[in-house]
Amino acid sequence: MTSNDMVVREGTNVTLNCKAKGFPEPYVMWRREDGDEMAIGGENVNVVDGEILHITKVSRLHMAAYLCVASNGVPPSISKRVQLRVQFPPMLSIPNQLEGAYVGQDVVLECHTEAYPASINYWTTERGDMIISGKLQ
Repeated sequence: MTSNDMVVREGTNVTLNCKAKGFPEPYVMWRREDGDEMAIGGENVNVVDGEILHITKVSRLHMAAYLCVASNGVPPSISKRVQLRVQFPPMLSIPNQLEGAYVGQDVVLECHTEAYPASINYWTTERGDMIISGKLQ
């Protein structure tokens, strides 16, 4: 049984399986579709040999498409694509943490967020009033 696309929480363990049949017996390996190295077992590797790819304590850096490639010397090689998505809580950064403006002057507040799934972002005043599109709500 070959794994399908997966969504997992950051910090959990993940096992991707890939079965291949053929004669002669196929060689099976896993790699990232984008060609980046994989952090597996404390090492950075380009390829993991075998039908099983086990990732311990998955992180957002593991979020990618993985390819299981099977070949036995008889063309063509075949591959199966598995998309791994990792859920993680929002992280935010505010480039300018202090902005000044005259009364009546326009000001732009900037906030960068990273999360999966995407976060819902909004600004509030000190009293908790929500600011949407430049107006207090």
